[in-house]
Amino acid sequence: ITWTPVNRLYLTANVNFTWDQLATPAYQFVLNSDNNYVNGTIGAGYALAKKDDIYVDHSFFRAKNYVDNANLSLPYGVDQKRQGTYLTWLRRQSDHLLYTVKYGYVTHRDNTWFGRNNFDAHVIYGRVQYSF
Repeated sequence: ITWTPVNRLYLTANVNFTWDQLATPAYQFVLNSDNNYVNGTIGAGYALAKKDDIYVDHSFFRAKNYVDNANLSLPYGVDQKRQGTYLTWLRRQSDHLLYTVKYGYVTHRDNTWFGRNNFDAHVIYGRVQYSF
């Protein structure tokens, strides 16, 4: 969904729900496994000037499907949560040249591996795009 309440401002939102299941006839060895998750983003952009835009967004991902079946077979599924907040600046230098700088902060919690893959991170991204 995108909504533009005024000429220079726009708001966006999206969400995806996925319900997925692996079923197998080898039930005594392998349990059915779910791969359900939800992810989405909310954001806002503003045209600062003729050549400059700024965008702020927050994204999330959540999956809670972990089943520990290690005594019979392989454990399936994941139990993860990730969130990130970003600030992006775009500069249209010319019709062919675009600069992008993005800063974000991301948290990731992975209970599937008992927190061994948890992290909090600062993210910096830069791009120069030239179109022919």
